[in-house]
Amino acid sequence: MKQLQRSLLGSAAAFAAIGAAHAADLPVKKAAPVEYVRVCSAYGAGFFYIPGTDTCLRVSGRARFEGGYITAYTRQAGTNSGDDSGYRGLLRFNLDARTQTAYGTLRAFVRLDAGSRAGASGVGRSGT
Repeated sequence: MKQLQRSLLGSAAAFAAIGAAHAADLPVKKAAPVEYVRVCSAYGAGFFYIPGTDTCLRVSGRARFEGGYITAYTRQAGTNSGDDSGYRGLLRFNLDARTQTAYGTLRAFVRLDAGSRAGASGVGRSGT
């Protein structure tokens, strides 16, 4: 029984000593904050530097959604009776990368256009 008490008391003392040793550590000096995104003002608004390079990049785009509803009295009678509806969705995604070379500005531009339409043929149509 005395052996068990001694081992428990010794374990408690060891844990207390380890805890005190960790508490006595000096605080580590904090590293300077890393600047992940830097603004590139050479080519206008919206550009930023790609990390680790001198290339500026602008990511832009737009999304558009149109919906419509056509009532029965706007179409010819016959097999086209009943109301109809439809929608159209458009997406444009642009990547514009520019960097300075010995010969001037080198530019790479990529544009992705996508669209989807469902429903009535007249719904979602416009001049653009």
